[in-house]
Amino acid sequence: MSLLALPDHLPEEKPVDLLLALGVGLRRDGTPGPPTTAVAQRTAELAERGFARTILLSGGYRQNGVAEAEAMQSILSGRAILTPILLDCSPAHIGGTPFQPPSAAALFQSELGRTPDQILLVAHRMHLPRALWLFRRFFRKVEFYWAGAEEVYDPCSEQRRLRARWRFAIWNLMAWTHHRLWCR
Repeated sequence: MSLLALPDHLPEEKPVDLLLALGVGLRRDGTPGPPTTAVAQRTAELAERGFARTILLSGGYRQNGVAEAEAMQSILSGRAILTPILLDCSPAHIGGTPFQPPSAAALFQSELGRTPDQILLVAHRMHLPRALWLFRRFFRKVEFYWAGAEEVYDPCSEQRRLRARWRFAIWNLMAWTHHRLWCR
């Protein structure tokens, strides 16, 4: 595990309102590569252990007509998850940096009728510091927990950001610095 990755922080009392899984890219043919598969499998594992009332699969990056959220849904449906599943297939922010909080907020209001009080965020371990930072900035009153998926890099992914570990290190260093100086 990288020095900049976060260890899991799971809730003691379960279930939380929402288990939110962030996609990590697809292969050219639209199939989930090892990172997205790892996030989907970790999400399924947590759902099977009763950690969430609802699951939100997020990821609008598309390859061959398939979004990351849809690719993760196919993995979860293969495991017969009974927890209700919502999809957020909104396109990623311009520039390749995902900024899912605004589309998640709209989905919370339309599907749940409110913003959840507790969210368990599931992402690739190297994405967690940055994702947690972005979501905490957008949802200040939500209590966040997190679980990392196995660190797997996919050289066949079409998303350039998955090919350079130093990009994760820079993003995560910025997120940690902001968190240590201005948060909690």
